Amino acid sequence: MLKRLPMRKQSKSKSAPPFLLASITGIQYWVTSKADLRALQRRLKTGLKLRIFREPKNKHDRYACAVYVGKKQVGYFPRYDARQIAPLIDSGQPYKFYLLEFERNGPIIYWNTLRVIGIRQCDSIT
Repeated sequence: MLKRLPMRKQSKSKSAPPFLLASITGIQYWVTSKADLRALQRRLKTGLKLRIFREPKNKHDRYACAVYVGKKQVGYFPRYDARQIAPLIDSGQPYKFYLLEFERNGPIIYWNTLRVIGIRQCDSIT
């Protein structure tokens, strides 16, 4: 007989959006060597899962959200995006972030076109 898995309770916050769109900034400061750039280019694909870490003690922005591909930091969300995303992450909203789109022209990635989507995971099973 199959055991029924409990459903995760929906968030108490009704105002949390089902998805978030953001871009990544500051990549030129984190991907500095040609080897790092080539490694990142090989990994980039639509749907790539990204890791997001809050940095509330960041001296430049208390809402800072660092963006990682694997174990390598590749940048941050811009301030205007981070100001919206940070409170949701801090409140425990179960978002997962993925690379939505990017533009590549030969060996160059246009960093300002790296777009990210965060999807709220409120109806998944545990």
